[in-house]
Amino acid sequence: LYQRLENLGDRTYVAPNPEYGAYVNFYLKEAPKDPVKVEILSEDGILIREISSKSSTQGLNRIVWDLRMQEGVALNSGGGGGWWNGAMRPMAPPGNYTVVLHANGEKLSKTVEVRADPRTGLTQEEYQQQSKALIALQSLLSQTNQLINESETVMEQLGVLKKTLLAENDPANKEALAAVDQAIEAVETLQNEWRRPPPGMNYRQKPRLRDEIRSRMREIDSADAAPTTSQEERVVTLKQETEEASKAFDEVVKNQIMTVNNLIQNRPKVSIKRNKP
Repeated sequence: LYQRLENLGDRTYVAPNPEYGAYVNFYLKEAPKDPVKVEILSEDGILIREISSKSSTQGLNRIVWDLRMQEGVALNSGGGGGWWNGAMRPMAPPGNYTVVLHANGEKLSKTVEVRADPRTGLTQEEYQQQSKALIALQSLLSQTNQLINESETVMEQLGVLKKTLLAENDPANKEALAAVDQAIEAVETLQNEWRRPPPGMNYRQKPRLRDEIRSRMREIDSADAAPTTSQEERVVTLKQETEEASKAFDEVVKNQIMTVNNLIQNRPKVSIKRNKP
């Protein structure tokens, strides 16, 4: 194309597009000693997003809220799955939100109105339906990520314990080692249902629970429409599957992990604190 030919020299103007979202512009008389924090509250006063800035300086500053809510519980390691490698944050539906700025020991607040895109033709009720489904899925994703994080903690402890028992080279450890192997196998079996195991070639593997949740989130979030009946039904079944996954892990902790702890006597026990977001 002509406009891309080298004979244009520096006559073609190129610049970044404006950032998408609500602009929070503020002036600081002095450079902040601590990060500046912006909180976004819904009309009910519920905190839906927190943004921190370490780059704010003396003078005029800007923090941009991308109109998305807070990310849920993240994986301690790994990530991706379900069409998308980034964080999953639901879009805030149209409405009035309170922006609270914390800087230099002071707190200021303003109201911002998020308006519907007139090109979509969605009603406020349809936006709310979409938001409700996304928030429900985000909760399930947090629960699943928490399960994976806790199982990784257990696996790490079992691995250390197994090395310790093997290093002792004591025949008396035979029963404990067998119990450790059974516990490792049980946890790995559950993990295989929650997320795709490494290495890559993920598209050749069946989607796991975490992948399914993320895919449905991306699917609903990407559409300028309320969730379909089948999508809403899938949210219900995914909730059931997540509850079953949590119960299955509780059973492993109650049985296999407790068996290991009962056999290792005076050694440090395999500990796990079940947190349920």
